[in-house]
Amino acid sequence: MLIAIILGTALGVITYFIVRDSVNNWVENEYNSRESREERYENYISDLQTFIVTNAVSSNDTKQITRWARGNRNVYVFLYKDNQLFYDDLQGDADKDDSFADDQPAGDGGDAEEDKGNEGSGSQEGTIGGITVDYPTRDEIIALAEKNGQRPIDFTDGTLFVSLVDFTEYIYYDVANIASLVSAFVVLVIVLMLYFTRLTSNISRLAQDVSLVYEKDMNTEIRVQKGDNEFSKLTRNVEEMRTTMLSSLEKEKEALTANSELITSMSHDIRTPLTVLLGYLDIMKSYSDDSVMQEYLKASEGTALKLKELSDDLFNYFLVFGDNNVKAEFSHYGAKTLFDQLLSEHVLLLGERSYKVSVHMGKMITDNIKVSTDAPKLARIIDNLFSNIYKYADEKKPVAVAIGVRGQRVSLVIKNFVGDRKDQAESNKIGLKTCKKLSELLDIRFEYGTVGIIGSRSFYAKLELPIAEKESEG
Repeated sequence: MLIAIILGTALGVITYFIVRDSVNNWVENEYNSRESREERYENYISDLQTFIVTNAVSSNDTKQITRWARGNRNVYVFLYKDNQLFYDDLQGDADKDDSFADDQPAGDGGDAEEDKGNEGSGSQEGTIGGITVDYPTRDEIIALAEKNGQRPIDFTDGTLFVSLVDFTEYIYYDVANIASLVSAFVVLVIVLMLYFTRLTSNISRLAQDVSLVYEKDMNTEIRVQKGDNEFSKLTRNVEEMRTTMLSSLEKEKEALTANSELITSMSHDIRTPLTVLLGYLDIMKSYSDDSVMQEYLKASEGTALKLKELSDDLFNYFLVFGDNNVKAEFSHYGAKTLFDQLLSEHVLLLGERSYKVSVHMGKMITDNIKVSTDAPKLARIIDNLFSNIYKYADEKKPVAVAIGVRGQRVSLVIKNFVGDRKDQAESNKIGLKTCKKLSELLDIRFEYGTVGIIGSRSFYAKLELPIAEKESEG
């Protein structure tokens, strides 16, 4: 920006002198040439004579003479009678010949002094005319008037001699100064506008590249601005940040893949010997009649089953969280049929385990209500919820399942009382975290929690699935 300001100022100064000198050269060589000045002089004399005749001006009517002079800027009138100055356009009337105008008061020329003499009387340089500072003084103007010679001019009451002084070139000098300043300012503004236009264009391009990286593909390269200015450094830093983030994401992806493969392999390696161990324990129970040994074998079997469950939970957790490319395949399903299929097997198994299960399906839950979901992934959520019931629910208290419609969603609520099992390990909540992750993928509102006090605590989980459409009953 500093360079742009300096460059704009330099070009503005150059433009100022070019415009000013061009106009000044034209004035001096063309407008102020001898032929041009003589032609203008004759035109002014002719125009003044026409004005006097048209307005019937007498020699003592100085107001009219001053009016003509004021209508011709930078043209000054001097009237002579018998080689004596009779009227001074700069100061007013001079001494008049009494025999020429006996009926005029001596001080009549004072009005002329009021009207225009205020500009020229006793003037110093720069006080007459426009903004040009080297305007001639009063004495210089009078000297030029005497040098220009006298021409006869007829008034209504006689003939006088007139001498004119033409300084109209100073009007163009003023125009040159003003035009030079305006041109210099315009050049400065143009340079700054070009700079800011380029800067704005570069910012827009950077914003577009960043938007592409953010919205579409991290592999989109940021276009780096050449140079060593602040914006070039900014584009380079943004590009370096992109490549660094991309490298970090690649490393993170590799680490997640390695972790997932490790957990999958470990889970398989753990479950295989656990399965064999459970088989051996089952065989040992059939060959031992000792009640103490049977208790130990039962405890060992329970511990092995817990390890197997933890291994399964860990495997399922990494199956969901370890793969960022998991996608949902949505389809439309009738609400009643879908929940009958997902819940019937679990309700049956709970009944076989002596749980009292109550299922309430609202009247509005029919196949006319369609829900959009990925059925296999929804089944995994429900499997995890019922797996928690098998592990932690109080077998002596009922398990309640309710399905209904809430606004534009189908709601599934599962509620059970938490059992007080001393041999049961504290929940690690891996299954619930898996449910939460899958619910976000399927646009399902999922919440869970525990209410009540120790000895009478209940656990609930609620799913709300979006309704895709409602078909008419008819």
